[in-house]
Amino acid sequence: MSTTSDMVSWPVMLYVYDLSNGMAASLSQQLTGRYFPAIYHTSIVVHSREIFFGQGIDIARPGQTHHGAPLETHLLGETSVDEHTLMELVDSMKERYSAQAYHLLNFNCNNFSDELAEILTGRGIPSHITSLPSDFLSTPFGQMMAPQIDSMFRGPAQRSSFPPSPANPTSNSAPPLAQQLLQNVANQATSDQAAPTSALTHVGSAEGLREVQGVDDAGRLVRTNECAVLYFTSDTCPPCALVKPVIARAAEQYSAASSDPRQISFGLVNASRASGSSVFQTYGVSVTPTTLFFLNGNRRAEVKGADVSEVQSQTDLLAFEVWQAHPHTQIRNLAPLPVPGSPIQFSTKPKLDALLTKLDSFVSARLLEELASDEKTTLSAARKSVREQVAAWLSKVESKPALPPGLLEGWSDAHTTLLALLQPAQIFPLLDLLRLALLDAQFLSSLSRPASRPHADQLLVRTFERVSSFTQEDIASPSVRATMLTSLRLLCNTLAALGDEPALASMLLDNPACTSLTALLSAGLLYETSSPNSDASKEADPVAGMRADQGIALSASSAAFNLFLILSRTNARAGWLRRDEKPIPHRFILHSGQNGAVEKEQTVARECVLDGEWEGEMLTALLHAVVKACETCEAEKEGNSSTLTAWADVLHRQISALLLLLHKSQHCVESLDPLAQVLEAKGTIRRVESLAKGSIGRANVDKEEKKRWESVRVGCEKLGLIL
Repeated sequence: MSTTSDMVSWPVMLYVYDLSNGMAASLSQQLTGRYFPAIYHTSIVVHSREIFFGQGIDIARPGQTHHGAPLETHLLGETSVDEHTLMELVDSMKERYSAQAYHLLNFNCNNFSDELAEILTGRGIPSHITSLPSDFLSTPFGQMMAPQIDSMFRGPAQRSSFPPSPANPTSNSAPPLAQQLLQNVANQATSDQAAPTSALTHVGSAEGLREVQGVDDAGRLVRTNECAVLYFTSDTCPPCALVKPVIARAAEQYSAASSDPRQISFGLVNASRASGSSVFQTYGVSVTPTTLFFLNGNRRAEVKGADVSEVQSQTDLLAFEVWQAHPHTQIRNLAPLPVPGSPIQFSTKPKLDALLTKLDSFVSARLLEELASDEKTTLSAARKSVREQVAAWLSKVESKPALPPGLLEGWSDAHTTLLALLQPAQIFPLLDLLRLALLDAQFLSSLSRPASRPHADQLLVRTFERVSSFTQEDIASPSVRATMLTSLRLLCNTLAALGDEPALASMLLDNPACTSLTALLSAGLLYETSSPNSDASKEADPVAGMRADQGIALSASSAAFNLFLILSRTNARAGWLRRDEKPIPHRFILHSGQNGAVEKEQTVARECVLDGEWEGEMLTALLHAVVKACETCEAEKEGNSSTLTAWADVLHRQISALLLLLHKSQHCVESLDPLAQVLEAKGTIRRVESLAKGSIGRANVDKEEKKRWESVRVGCEKLGLIL
């Protein structure tokens, strides 16, 4: 984003792709008598969105459409149109740029890009792109193909398919290779398989497609994988060039490194290699390209020739035999979920001197108690280390100094000592120092290195184990409230870091750390405190004298949201269920890079304790927290407006966490849906929705509060569709 003295502007990029995957450059001279470097597809990229026209107007994260990596990118200029206005503009264009209106030559993606670029920047896209159809039609081959292209995009269905071939083809019929090239281009141009904007990774290479090394290797691939595909090709086979991009994309989509749980193993058998000829004989393949499909070692289908559509269909059918779409993906108007797209952090910075003074007073108090002499010595040394190393670095952290040598080692040792020797009510300054450190990217990166695993274990895992071991009496004590509050904020910031730090995810979302982490989270969601002047009501009903604590409720709800936001990006929640009802392990496809840019893809596989029973416990805790928050709001709805606004934030985060928990959960049918009925979840959500509507309609509600309650209302509306 750039600024001037009078206005804000944003860059507008043009992404250029080749629908032919290089075939235009190879065959255009031969077919048309003229060289065409590519068959262009374009999109406009602005406000971190890639906008393009095919099956209507689609929007995706830049570079993550089914077209793969762009061939070229061009800076078209800058625009003063903000994101909200842009979305309104795109919506206004959807009726004209519908799927039915698309025509490969007359009204295509480049026409859309040209018009949108003109609106945003005052100039269109390069003329060599927009003139491509007329240049093609000026050739004899183009004139011959024009009626066939026109027939593909005529009629209400606007299908990208050829009309039946004439029974007696004439000399004017297009060569089969040209027809297949055209079909491939049409399929690419009008596909609606844009990558979801919530995807954590972008696969740019043919991940998952490997060359088979002989008969034994091919046999292992077929036998040891539930679903397998063998693609037979050769270096001297022109039609193979049409099929290979489809195979490569499918291998990426269904590979173990993708976020799709439907895994298919792909093997390439090349007749031009010495290791390939024997595989051809073993599997009875005599022509290229040929594609064989296997399920549990048994051949299920075979596609001979460059029938790109059939290859894609058989691949999808193979996956369909094992997997089925999650029922929640079939609910109309459910997606997209109205939840924040990024995790929540607690970034308020307290005065370090006050924090250290409080820690000093707690340590001094413990030194006066009956401790062994060696414990007193260790405790004093730990206090000194925190002040001289940790606090000294944190006081300068905004200027981004390098981490001092030995900081992690010294901090983790001192932290472990203080955590063990201080009382539950005395450790919150220690935890707040760590919460602040987790806001620093340099500290996080260092903590996530394999060599730092012992220090991460001491600083994070042991902290959550310590707090989750508090007794109910500890938690109920008002003196421990500060520790509970700081622990939950530390947990929230820790979970916020997992999207960019795979090593932390592998450690914290696997046992035993995960058990401690979720125990702390549950305790926070279920936390209650005595209501003021509630002695009389407590005598009649002890539960009636309890109320939710706004600070702890906000912290616990934020941590729950962060946890389910991370889990929503795993294979287990990609929108698919196994037909045999076997559980899907949570596999984390996590990226590293600034502002979400993928620099290095990393896969961390863990079979965690996050099963149906665990999800049921979290559902119960969240619904309990929602009920308590709702009761508090109902009791205070005529009171302080700022108090109600704060509770709107709590409810929004709780509702968002519930949406992420229930949406695409693989345990929804057998456990969560029945449990939600028993817990009367639908009635609870209706109650919150009614509260939100009433709060929006209050006479004295300000614009900001109204916006927050509207977020709660919309979330409840979406939850009602699931429940």
